[in-house]
Amino acid sequence: MRGPEESLDLFVCMDEEVVKVEKSMGGLGVEVTENQEDNPFAQNFDIVGKNLIIRRREGPLPESLRELAGQVLQAVSKAVNTYYAFGSVYSDDAT
Repeated sequence: MRGPEESLDLFVCMDEEVVKVEKSMGGLGVEVTENQEDNPFAQNFDIVGKNLIIRRREGPLPESLRELAGQVLQAVSKAVNTYYAFGSVYSDDAT
């Protein structure tokens, strides 16, 4: 994001933690617990990225960009919550 003479770099990414996932009967991935790892009939696979990370470059945040940064963070948070609730970032309670 760029202001008149200031800039703010925000990064949204997943971490590098590996999660073991098993394909459920519905076709969705479900995290595998330790006692489920030895199931020979399961379709297990690894997914890189367990936690969503939102960060910015270190340093002081210019006062003129504070409100804009807050709005962007709220929009990202809403999109993630909507995705997990409805399966799409474009859905809402009315659809």
